[in-house]
Amino acid sequence: MSNLPNPDQLHPLIEQGVELLRELEKLLQEERSALEQRDLEAIQRATSSKESLLAAIHENFTARHTLLSNLGVELSAEGWERYLKTLPGENALKLGELWQTLADALAQVQQESTVNQQIILRGQESTERLLNLLQGKNQKSQLYGSSGKSNNFSTQSRIGKA
Repeated sequence: MSNLPNPDQLHPLIEQGVELLRELEKLLQEERSALEQRDLEAIQRATSSKESLLAAIHENFTARHTLLSNLGVELSAEGWERYLKTLPGENALKLGELWQTLADALAQVQQESTVNQQIILRGQESTERLLNLLQGKNQKSQLYGSSGKSNNFSTQSRIGKA
């Protein structure tokens, strides 16, 4: 592979990265819907699809990283800007815009993922509260034990004892 900057090799990789991230964004939105509806089968399908899509995204990232390293581009925002300055004006502009599209798609995916994480966390908290009620645990008597996990130190009065 040549050490001369060649944006023609980067274009398809960046475009593929954008498409993969857009697919992931759509999948995360489907996952959110499944989480909100508590549809276990849909959640499992989304998880399976997400695994293969994340593997493809990782492959794309590795290919871009390797190509940029081989081109002598420092893998930082400053290195990227220096690389763009070595390209002819039109190529630099197109590649810069495409890279920004990739960055925007990544930011959107991160936001979608954060929303799904919050939904999952709230569901776990609700489930824990319900289990505590069923087990007769008073939330006010929960303290942290030596392991850092919360423990219930109250006397238990389960519904079954009533």
